[in-house]
Amino acid sequence: MILLNIGCGGNCIAQAPWINIDSLPIEDIGRQEIYKDKTPNYLQVDLSREGFPFDDSSVDGVVALHFLEHLDCHEALRLVRGVYGCLRPGGIFRIGVPDPRRFHELTVSGNTDWGEPTAYLNNPVPPVPSRSFMEYALFFNEHKQLLTKDALFCLLWLGGFREYSEVLFKHSQISEMVMLDTREIFTLFVEAIK
Repeated sequence: MILLNIGCGGNCIAQAPWINIDSLPIEDIGRQEIYKDKTPNYLQVDLSREGFPFDDSSVDGVVALHFLEHLDCHEALRLVRGVYGCLRPGGIFRIGVPDPRRFHELTVSGNTDWGEPTAYLNNPVPPVPSRSFMEYALFFNEHKQLLTKDALFCLLWLGGFREYSEVLFKHSQISEMVMLDTREIFTLFVEAIK
């Protein structure tokens, strides 16, 4: 089995069957203690610019958590098409993005528990005292788009997927894929099947 964790940042899994992919040098992802020997399951690839580095129909599952919003719509479509090509028939593409719908629901209800550590909420990096957590999470300086369920479904359809649905936190057809799930309160999870 081969599972890809694309746009992984510091959210890596060091053992097989995982391959972690990000554009950052391993020294910059904040998890050097895991990769002090430059573990071979980390690939430094800029998926927004380079071709997908896997053969057609060679991968069982791909996870992209809190990554697609860092790409513009054209980069995201190119990436989705690359994922579709590398997945084996029946392979799963699991996506998690900040969900504007959930931010709206939580804000209107007056809920201030975003499921993030209090220290992080009180001290976002970089600190911006006048910025709400919704503004910080949805309009983070590195985010290039807001993705809704409908927008993701359009992106998946254009990328070649015909079977996709919203799924729950920690629920997947490939159980290992939920190991990376985070930010349950405000994340939209979608899975597509090739």
